[in-house]
Amino acid sequence: MRKLGHWGFAWLWFNWGIVRALGFVWLLIGAGSVSYTSLGRAQEPSKLAGRWQAGPLSEVWTMQAWGAACGPQPQGSSQAGGLVQVEEQGAELSITGIGRSFSTRQCWEQFPGLAPATHSAGDRSWKTVCRTSPTDPRQAKVTTSIQATDSTLTLNETGEYRFSINSQICTANVRRTRSYRLLEPKFKPEAAPIPDPVTEPSAPVPVEKRCTEVGAPARLEVRPERKLIRAGEHFRFSARVLDKNGCAVNVPIRWELGKAEGVHQGPPGTVHVDANAREQEVPLLVRAEQKSIQVFIEVASAERYEALLQQGTFNAQGESQKTAEATIPQGAIGAESSTSQEANDKKTRFAVIVGALALGLLALAAALLFLRKKGAPAPAPAPGPPRPQSLRPQITRKICPLCGTQYPAEAVFCGTDGASLVPLN
Repeated sequence: MRKLGHWGFAWLWFNWGIVRALGFVWLLIGAGSVSYTSLGRAQEPSKLAGRWQAGPLSEVWTMQAWGAACGPQPQGSSQAGGLVQVEEQGAELSITGIGRSFSTRQCWEQFPGLAPATHSAGDRSWKTVCRTSPTDPRQAKVTTSIQATDSTLTLNETGEYRFSINSQICTANVRRTRSYRLLEPKFKPEAAPIPDPVTEPSAPVPVEKRCTEVGAPARLEVRPERKLIRAGEHFRFSARVLDKNGCAVNVPIRWELGKAEGVHQGPPGTVHVDANAREQEVPLLVRAEQKSIQVFIEVASAERYEALLQQGTFNAQGESQKTAEATIPQGAIGAESSTSQEANDKKTRFAVIVGALALGLLALAAALLFLRKKGAPAPAPAPGPPRPQSLRPQITRKICPLCGTQYPAEAVFCGTDGASLVPLN
């Protein structure tokens, strides 16, 4: 091999320095990108941190092998929920409240000698498996899983327990469940900037279906049919009147709140529940065009509220899926005016008939008088006893038996509902 001179060693050393310098530059670039990524993630606002409402913790036991020597059987229970604070610590969550702190790195069960064995964290999901020591006579395995969305947390935990007493094997399984609902996020998202209407044209407004002709009211709808609500909250029902083609009809809608304690009616369709209101069911009557629908407000405690939500009767907002509907009879609009016009027509016909009869009687009387004058004078009738006056009271006013409206004595029918009038005195 040919020996390198001083210049050869200098050339190699120079090139090696260049390689090392380039590697150092690339290392700095990579570290900078990692630091930037970490900084960007650290500065991202947490989506799960905030104040949450924890529902009841349900615990159900199943005995696999449990003899008399095993002692009393574990019983299922339901622990009350309450307010908790959720914080994000890196890829994990910490939940504090209702008398204890809990992390997604742990199992909810705090069995003595139980320690985390494996743990995994994914996108909005966490799983921890806890076990007792192999030398512990009380063998236990607990698996805790937590799933999250932007507004809900769900905890599911299963446990297997096995131990021996007096040569008798005792085994049991348990399942624990709890749900959480976001009340107030810790970091609220920034409002989107309002576009400049001069430089940035707004998006086209979608064209809604419009009815060129609106018919008579045919249906009254109120949503929802039943609302689950907690003390201190308020809610507004929605109601509308439609014609047979589904077009909205502009008619007055009246709201009448039933008798309740701590529940008050605000603007049309709005109900307010006091913070100290007791559990109760309150009816709300909705009237439109001589038709009414009754919907209900169900005031429930926080624990019962969560339990009812889990039954599937209500949606996540505590509203029933069903809409209260009622069919409005045709001709309801203007019914009162048409009835009044019909009553007036009846009055006119009655007056014409009475006038014709009166004219006929007058003509008959005139004819009899004329014939009497032409004939012989009739003997005067013998004076008889004085004619007694009628004891029947004279009718001065009449009244409608249905609506109570008073009319003159000559009226026959009610102008409101067309019913026959009766004497007032």
